[in-house]
Amino acid sequence: MIGKNNLDRPALIFKDLGIPTYLIFDTDSNCKPTDLDSNKKINTILKEIMGESGLSDPFEKQIENNYASLNPNMTILIRFRT
Repeated sequence: MIGKNNLDRPALIFKDLGIPTYLIFDTDSNCKPTDLDSNKKINTILKEIMGESGLSDPFEKQIENNYASLNPNMTILIRFRT
């Protein structure tokens, strides 16, 4: 799958079928200002699908039992660690 915008439908289907699912997605907090609202929205949607509620910061890095949201993105985190 390319892009986190494509993760919601399969996650919902797998969840409905009882198939264990672990999502990994970037928060993209370092995106262009024009993309900030759309990234905030999809981050919230994905986290809610995976059972989160009452999110205070959709861009926060979180490692949970069923998902990981990486801030700002996986590429930067990998470069930082190596």
